[in-house]
Amino acid sequence: MQIQDKTQGKTSRIIASDFDGTLMRGPSVMQADAEAIKEWQEKGNLFGLVTGRDLYAAKKAAERASVVSFDFIICCSGACILDSEEKCVWSNISDTSRLTELTDFILQRNPLWLSRSCGMKMLGIPTGLNIGFKTGQTDESGRVYVTPENFSRGPGFNIIHTAFENAEIAKEHTNQINKIFGDYVNAYRNERCVDIPGAGAGKSQSLRMLSEIYKIPCESITPIGDNYNDIDMIRDFHGCAVSSGKDEVKSAASAVYDDIAGLIYALLS
Repeated sequence: MQIQDKTQGKTSRIIASDFDGTLMRGPSVMQADAEAIKEWQEKGNLFGLVTGRDLYAAKKAAERASVVSFDFIICCSGACILDSEEKCVWSNISDTSRLTELTDFILQRNPLWLSRSCGMKMLGIPTGLNIGFKTGQTDESGRVYVTPENFSRGPGFNIIHTAFENAEIAKEHTNQINKIFGDYVNAYRNERCVDIPGAGAGKSQSLRMLSEIYKIPCESITPIGDNYNDIDMIRDFHGCAVSSGKDEVKSAASAVYDDIAGLIYALLS
């Protein structure tokens, strides 16, 4: 496990930002945020993403935000950490021992989609919005569509992604998954979407791992986010929220800022 040491023995800080709705609040990163991030890094600090997206989608997110140089990318809701060159330096891979049971549970509740990722290997089931795909077909992201039986077999997974008709239904099913399968997976809701890494994985847990990798104390890590799946890391790390975020997220935050730049200049002052 090696990540380039940019701290050079200095006392540095880390900002770990959610992507959708936090760093990316429009079609591109705001210029003020990009300039502030660059200044933050020039002072010897680190800036990276922490997102529920799978590895493929996280790399696509980094491409969209190419004006920012990321020191790390945490994806799969904390089940995978990439270095500044987008190489995986840590990964939590869960086994498939209860995946048949979990898959059946989700499919019985009419999901909009159901996919599984381990690294860049992605599988999907033709259901919901993806019902038009046939078994064996591949979509533009490289996801291969398979039967529910094959979806639940084989090597482990970093994350399962699903979604439901609306946020309230997603909340109900997220709670049910955590109650029934809590010893096997963790489910995190993001509006109508549900991100499901293995038990023990999550954004908070990955930030603790980041602390070990960089040998920077947890007290020097500040997460910032906007949605429900950011609440745990914000509470655990006394993190911050953006003012456009959900009320529950802002209530959990130690401070609320209009943008990333606001957080950075507050930490630098």
